[in-house]
Amino acid sequence: MSDTQDHFPPFKLEHALGFQINQVAALMTHAIAEDFSASGYACNAQDFGILYRIHEQKVMGQRDIVAMMLRDKATVTRRLDGLVKQGFLHRSVAPCDRRCYQFSLTDKGVEALQTMQNAVQSFQESLLAGFPKAQRTQLFSALNTLKHLLIEKKSTYGANP
Repeated sequence: MSDTQDHFPPFKLEHALGFQINQVAALMTHAIAEDFSASGYACNAQDFGILYRIHEQKVMGQRDIVAMMLRDKATVTRRLDGLVKQGFLHRSVAPCDRRCYQFSLTDKGVEALQTMQNAVQSFQESLLAGFPKAQRTQLFSALNTLKHLLIEKKSTYGANP
């Protein structure tokens, strides 16, 4: 055994929190995209999140969408372009700054969002059906705590998501 290996405790990727969360997220993202597709929508979980948040706010600027999604600008721009192309979003120049765009849902976008929201709700209910209520509460609480700790840590170091 080399000197380097002697200094590190045994490591199993399956015990890494990030690995486990990423695996669950990937599986959920794939499954919900299949549900959306079966409903006639070529959308993914990110698209649903964008539509949902814009619907809540009525109109959102692109910078706010990027910040809300915790994704890079290029990824969000591609998602927004796709949603505009599908007719789910209306893009307009922001009145306060002509260099920026703002987005709102079209009637087709509202209809798609309602269908996707039903799919997400049904998927989540079936996924969590085997969890007692207390365990569901613990799960969401732990995930929210992790998210807030990571956001706080990122802002401490001045990094942008």
